[in-house]
Amino acid sequence: MEFYRKKAIPHLKTKASGVGLSFAELKRCMKSIVRGSLIGVIIGAIPGTGATAAAFISYSDARRRSPNRANFGKGEVEGVAAAEAGNNGVAGATLIPLLSLGIPGDVITAIILGAFMVHGLTPGPLMFQENLTLIYALFIGIMCSSVILLVVGNAAIKYFSLIADIPKSVLFPLC
Repeated sequence: MEFYRKKAIPHLKTKASGVGLSFAELKRCMKSIVRGSLIGVIIGAIPGTGATAAAFISYSDARRRSPNRANFGKGEVEGVAAAEAGNNGVAGATLIPLLSLGIPGDVITAIILGAFMVHGLTPGPLMFQENLTLIYALFIGIMCSSVILLVVGNAAIKYFSLIADIPKSVLFPLC
């Protein structure tokens, strides 16, 4: 616990009114977001790579292409947006090898594979012929959940940013 007290920075008060991106920042980051998402989809389609690899590759690509590389590592919005877009792009893409080949790409898709098999469904090439309505329902569910997540995330972002006001001694577990 002494280690955390020595490393603690003075308590900073933050305001939750300035959270979120302005339209100008969103416009500036759009290329990095699209590129990061595409990298995430490509990495996610490869079994066993994961979201961490996609986030790092997306971040390094955004840093390499950015005209202001010096600000990366200091909270540059473009780098954060690219890394998160790569991270999020993996989620849906891990279903590609699962549904088409029956190969889980990560732990979550292995659990989904187990759930399919418990219900008598065998993922693979025949799944698209035998259970096409299930595939459509799965993709519609993913799209609906993405929209719901966007709405809930935008509504709750002010409250999530208040976590920065919690002292580090409270956030770190007691030894």
